[in-house]
Amino acid sequence: MHFKGADRPPRQFDGIKIRCVDRVESSKYFYIYQSYSFHYGIQKSQIDAAIAENRHHFIICNNLEVIRALKHDYPDRVRVVFLDFNVPSEALHAIQEARKYITTKLS
Repeated sequence: MHFKGADRPPRQFDGIKIRCVDRVESSKYFYIYQSYSFHYGIQKSQIDAAIAENRHHFIICNNLEVIRALKHDYPDRVRVVFLDFNVPSEALHAIQEARKYITTKLS
């Protein structure tokens, strides 16, 4: 499992997978992307450590550019799974609205 940094407030269902930080900085995170107006960071060192120890390493990421970068940097190691969230558009909209409410960035 990969621990990501995010510059958003913690959510109830994050568990230990997301470490909420004040700022996602390139000095600490190699792969940085934005989702729902928040920044997320992935540490390359965690991936390298897992490979060195011959462990599987799972990263959840919804950014195509970062996925392409991971596939470029680890061509024989990366497998991508795309999940199609096949629900009526009204249900998807309701989920997105609920998450925006939950993750509203504080000023």
